[in-house]
Amino acid sequence: MNDDLTEKIIGPAIEVHRILGSGLLESIYEEALSREIELRSIPFKRQVSIDVIYKDRAKLTAGIWRNKLERH
Repeated sequence: MNDDLTEKIIGPAIEVHRILGSGLLESIYEEALSREIELRSIPFKRQVSIDVIYKDRAKLTAGIWRNKLERH
């Protein structure tokens, strides 16, 4: 993996953990991580829904979310 890309992806998460530590609610880390990514001018979308196929036919979308870094 490209070291620069690795830093862009992992760097913000490490910074948030360094400042906040562990033991907080996931929603707090999500807010902090979103802010850290914005500060680094990395384009991303937050809480993007994704489709999940279960046993080759059921399409599950409710409650399935992920953050998405945008590629340029």
